[in-house]
Amino acid sequence: MESLKYSQFEPLYELWCDYFSTLINGSNGQLDARMLKADYHGCLLMIVEAANPAQVGLCGIVIRETRQTFMLITKQDRLLTIPKQDTIFQFALEGKIYLLFGNAFRFQPSLRAKKIFKNRCSIPFFLK
Repeated sequence: MESLKYSQFEPLYELWCDYFSTLINGSNGQLDARMLKADYHGCLLMIVEAANPAQVGLCGIVIRETRQTFMLITKQDRLLTIPKQDTIFQFALEGKIYLLFGNAFRFQPSLRAKKIFKNRCSIPFFLK
């Protein structure tokens, strides 16, 4: 894993952008469900809120996702393992900014794709 370079994953990021654009353009009003079931390998994520304040502002391409974490590679070729719990991520695509609430993604990625999510109106904002 030490020999991984950010530049190796830039083509994956380009593929992911095409994939996600296709996904949201065909969402027919079900964007939330599609975002929950989407594959984020290749997504360029930034941490906007985290239990560990030192992680806020870190940014990288997702190279691995587990039930509890995202593993990112930064432009400095550093590997970061970021817990999903109590973390808010964001990414930008086609001039829009999307937020991912890590607590909603704490499922094994393969199971998340099959899970049926109930439509809830509450958004888990963190008040401080």
